[in-house]
Amino acid sequence: MSAEQALPLFYKKVMPIMKNRHSDWKIAKHQDFNFAGETNSVFLTTVEFIQAAKYYPIVFSKTGDGLFPVVLLGLGDKQNLFVNASGQWDVPYVPAYVRRYPFILASKDGKTHTVCIDEQFSGINQDDGEPLFLENGEYSEYLDRSVNFLKEYEAQVQLSRDFASQLQTLDLLEPTQAQIDLKGSGEFALTGFSVISRERLAKLDSTTIEQLFRSGRLELIYAHLASLSNFDGLLKRHMMLSGSQSSQTQH
Repeated sequence: MSAEQALPLFYKKVMPIMKNRHSDWKIAKHQDFNFAGETNSVFLTTVEFIQAAKYYPIVFSKTGDGLFPVVLLGLGDKQNLFVNASGQWDVPYVPAYVRRYPFILASKDGKTHTVCIDEQFSGINQDDGEPLFLENGEYSEYLDRSVNFLKEYEAQVQLSRDFASQLQTLDLLEPTQAQIDLKGSGEFALTGFSVISRERLAKLDSTTIEQLFRSGRLELIYAHLASLSNFDGLLKRHMMLSGSQSSQTQH
C-alpha cells in the first residue's frame, strides 16, 4: 500500500505507529470481527490454501494488477456468513488478511515499509489489552509479533501473485458463475471470479505436471478444486440466515 493508493478493505484511518502518539494505546485481547461483517470475499495467500479449503470456496478474482486468490465469505453484497451476531468468527480458520488487521505495512517507494495502524479500529483503548509499547519506548512483544506477521504476509502475497500468474500462463483458469435459486425470492448470479478447469488441467503435458508437483503448486491446485465443494456450505448458511429454501448451479 502506498500513500497515493486507496485504503485497503477494512482500513479507514491509517497512521504510522509512533511512540509519541501511541505510547499508551492497547489492543483488546478478545477480537471482535464486526469490522469484517460486510465483506463477501478477502484475499488469500497460497500458504493458507490447505487450511482455508476446509471451510471456504477458494477462487481467483481480478485485482488492479492481475489475478489473486480469494476466499468467498458470502453470496450477497456486504454479506459475511462467517461472522456471527456476537462478532465472532464461527469457523476455526480465519484468513490472514483478516487477522493482520488493524495493522498494515505502508510504502511510498515499494521498498521501504512503515508499520501502520488503523486508528479507527474499535478494539483500541487505553485501559485493557495488549500494549503497543513498553515503558522504555521499545515495541512490545505483541507489536513485535504483529510486525513479523505483516512481513511474512507481504512475502506470501508475492508468492501468491506468482502462482496466479503461472495459472494464467498455463491457460488453466476459466470465468465461472454460480447461479443461486432462492425459491420464493427469485434468482441471482454470483459472478466475477475464475476457477481452474479440470479439463484443461488434464491436458497438461507430463513435464509441466511434474514441475507443478515438485514446486508444491499441484497440491495448491487440488486444494482449490476441493474447496469448491464449500459452495454448498455457503448456500446452507445463506438459507439459515434468510430462512429460505434454495439451490445452486455452477457454470
